Amino acid sequence: MTATEAHSLSLEPASLFVCVNRSASIFSALAAKARFCVNVLSAEQVEVAQRCGGRVKGEARFEVGGWREHASGLPYLPDAPASIFCDPDAVFHYGTHGIFVGRVFDVRLGPNCASLIYANGQYGAIGA
Repeated sequence: MTATEAHSLSLEPASLFVCVNRSASIFSALAAKARFCVNVLSAEQVEVAQRCGGRVKGEARFEVGGWREHASGLPYLPDAPASIFCDPDAVFHYGTHGIFVGRVFDVRLGPNCASLIYANGQYGAIGA
């Protein structure tokens, strides 16, 4: 899925959280405490964001972007500025969303490039 936000939570233990709508196809896997990976996308990866954001379903999401399999079995993007691998640590349900806390067990840094942002219905870039 494409998340509009993922946040760092704590340095000790290293962790982050993502908020996911109950209607998202990944929701049930995360609710069952599946491992997950957050890829920080580059400005060049708009198509990946669009595909994972609902433009296509299922395995077709992985047909672009050069996805690889991490030693943990999780898919990740080696050309992303960062890929953050997490073990599930806590789940909170609130209204239409779940808040999933992941404890970071690995980080892979990719090229130093502009990161993709999404604001006011448009994609853009920040930094390099």
